[in-house]
Amino acid sequence: SCEKDILGAINYAYNQNGKRVVLVGSSFSASLVLMIAVNNDRVKAVLAFSPGEYIKNVNVAAAVKKLDKPVFIASTRDEATKVNTLAKDIISKHKIIFTPATQGEHGSKALWTDDPSYHEYWLAIVMFMRQVPQN
Repeated sequence: SCEKDILGAINYAYNQNGKRVVLVGSSFSASLVLMIAVNNDRVKAVLAFSPGEYIKNVNVAAAVKKLDKPVFIASTRDEATKVNTLAKDIISKHKIIFTPATQGEHGSKALWTDDPSYHEYWLAIVMFMRQVPQN
């Protein structure tokens, strides 16, 4: 399953150098990495692009409320209301919910150079990551 693959990747990366990892997810996997990060001590932070209620029989918003790690959540303008609803109860003291000035793109496509607002997303990510503890 996708969850087992992500957990395997976390463990592999952590075992390489003993450093906690930053999870990145897009669309369905954005929701999944937010949920995995809640209880995984090997996760340092999360970047989630266009998460949503995409997981059958799971209320993602309820599942991620106790997320206390740094989290960056991005959406398009059209997705902003739903993404804000999903993320509003996340308890992290370092939570950025980013929506571009223009429409943006769904998921990690927002980072591609064909998206006119890709530079906005990248700048927001860099600013977020500068605030994430190094250890």
